[in-house]
Amino acid sequence: MVEPLLIAASANVHELRVLAVSALVNCCNHSEDIREMFYQKQGDKFLVDMLTSTNDDIYLVCLLKLILTFTKGSEKFSQAVS
Repeated sequence: MVEPLLIAASANVHELRVLAVSALVNCCNHSEDIREMFYQKQGDKFLVDMLTSTNDDIYLVCLLKLILTFTKGSEKFSQAVS
C-alpha cells in the first residue's frame, strides 16, 4: 500500500503527486502499521528528496503535513533524520 503511494507521489503529474502525499498523510495519521511500512520503504529519504526537488506550494504543504505526522511522538523519525 505504501510503495504505490510513494511512486505516485514522485510522479510528474501535479494532481497525482498531491493526492498521493495526502493519502500518505491520512494513512500514517491513522495507522501505526502504515507508519512502520513507510519507514521500511525509506520514507525519510523520500521526504528529503521531495522537499529538495520541488517548489510547488501545495505539494510542499502536503509533504510538511506528512513530516508533522511522523514528528508527533515518534522517536524513529527523529533518529532517521539525525
